[in-house]
Amino acid sequence: TWNHEHIALLGRALTSPLKDGHRIARHLADYVLLWTGGGGDDLAKSPHLARIANSVYRHMCPGDPTCSRFSAPGGNPSPMMRESLLFKLHSGGVGPGV
Repeated sequence: TWNHEHIALLGRALTSPLKDGHRIARHLADYVLLWTGGGGDDLAKSPHLARIANSVYRHMCPGDPTCSRFSAPGGNPSPMMRESLLFKLHSGGVGPGV
C-alpha cells in the first residue's frame, strides 16, 4: 500500500520536466507502463497527479494549490504539461515537436 507521500513522488516524477522526472522514475521502478488512447488515459488524469505532487512538493506550482499551470485547456497542453515526462512518454513521436 502506498501512502500520500509515495503517490506524490510518483506524481512528481510523471509531471516534472523530462530530465528531472526520469531521474526520479528510474529510482522507483524498472519500467513505466502508461494507459493511452484518449478519454480517461493517464495523460487525462495527469492534472490530478500534479495536484497531488504539489500538495507535498510545493515547489512544483508555488502559490497554486491546484497546480493549474499543469493543464490542457481545450485539448492544448500547457507549457508545463508539454515538458513533462508523462507527456513525452505519451505523445513522443505522435505530435509535432514531441
